[in-house]
Amino acid sequence: MPVRFAGKLVNMNFGEMQGPFIADVAALIFSFLDIPDKQSTAQVCRFWRSISYLPSLWRDVTVILPLDCTEELVRSLNRRKITRVNCSRANANDLSFLFSYLPGITHLSLSGCPHVTELFLKREIPKLYELQQLSFRRCCGLSDAVLEACGPCLKKLTSFTLEDCDNITEIGFKNFVKHLCNLEVLDLTWCEGLTDGCLKTLGECCVNIFRLSLRGCDWVTEVGVRHLVENLKELTELDFKWSHGINDATVKLVTKNLPGILSLDVKDCPFVTSDGIKLVTQFLPKLKHLSFGGGDHLHFANSVQDIETMFLDIARLTELRCLAFDFCDCISDSAMQGLIKNLPNLTMLDVGYMETVSDDTADLISSHMQKLESLSLSSQKLADRGVAAIASKLTKLKSLDLRNCEISNSGMARMAPNLKNLKSLILSSHSKLTNVGVKCIASFAKNLTSLDLMDCCGVSNPGVAILAFNLTKLRQLNLSFCKRVSNNGT
Repeated sequence: MPVRFAGKLVNMNFGEMQGPFIADVAALIFSFLDIPDKQSTAQVCRFWRSISYLPSLWRDVTVILPLDCTEELVRSLNRRKITRVNCSRANANDLSFLFSYLPGITHLSLSGCPHVTELFLKREIPKLYELQQLSFRRCCGLSDAVLEACGPCLKKLTSFTLEDCDNITEIGFKNFVKHLCNLEVLDLTWCEGLTDGCLKTLGECCVNIFRLSLRGCDWVTEVGVRHLVENLKELTELDFKWSHGINDATVKLVTKNLPGILSLDVKDCPFVTSDGIKLVTQFLPKLKHLSFGGGDHLHFANSVQDIETMFLDIARLTELRCLAFDFCDCISDSAMQGLIKNLPNLTMLDVGYMETVSDDTADLISSHMQKLESLSLSSQKLADRGVAAIASKLTKLKSLDLRNCEISNSGMARMAPNLKNLKSLILSSHSKLTNVGVKCIASFAKNLTSLDLMDCCGVSNPGVAILAFNLTKLRQLNLSFCKRVSNNGT
């Protein structure tokens, strides 16, 4: 293996040359490898295995525990001193064995896990004293009793996720968080059993929180938010998406009391109007992430002029890096152009379900927003010319969403050669896309890990086969409602 040493390339065979210096060089090289490559190097020889299993190379790696977890795998994780584990649908026996070999786990995610009982969680989780991040998602064994048992033992916890856990009530939550004085990140997405009283306790006990998600929490009202903004002065990221109790008065409380907010998501909050967004632009000049709009906005603004003024104000938020809004069809071309020209530093732009977006808009975006890494455009007025301009000029794109656009096979042939760096691509509901266009994607977008072709009726079994053969890095593929794809194709 050629290695640069003292300004010269030296051919080193690590299998034959061993020693501290060679081990250090090998460790440095191996540190740049991804997880599959590290695992492959461990199979070459004993020396390479010893280097590949150095704990320093796995310090920040999160291991996803497979369903067929074996004793050999757990012992291997122990040798590498793995401390970050993601367990999805694991059973109690596997978890018990895992915890016994990895008592120093610092990051643990439990998702699903239908066979993990309340008794097991009460017994095992409190033993993990080193936990810094703990995540429960749709974990049916989780209860108030589990949280009450865990709270006093998890003093080092800084991040906690409680997503879609219906068994948790106000009592259990309060008894849990009162012990977590070091908590900095909290996610309560879709936790419907909680109340504004939980936010009061949170504000009193966890004053260091800087990131809070209350997505889908309809129980959140102005009363609870007032407790938050009066006590959590470190808050910089607030997510209210899908929370129907949030309104303009709530937004006013946030903007007036927390001028340091950097990220605010009020998308699909039907009672947040253009007046609320104007308050955001007035009092949060340092805002970096703003998301608003949604399909339920029947009374978003009193007039077209109100929306025009709102977008002019948004264009003055020069610190913005991420902007997402949709269903704002009444925005004029001039307002849209002003927004694009004045926010050249955006790295993420989501303009979903806006029929005013055309090829001309796409041309403007591609000319003025060349730092974009994520772009979402949904409009039947966006066709081949626009997407070709996007693909050719926005070279930093890693995620591209073009659902419901009018892109033909020829348009796909023009854009595909410029998608070599793309990781995620959404092309759902493309009536003109056939296997010919799919072949273009498969030939050039080799780094894709996620591809969505939902409701692309022109795609059939041969197209799926081409994807399977060429896109070796693909991890997610959506073929829902693709009527010409059969079991033989998948």
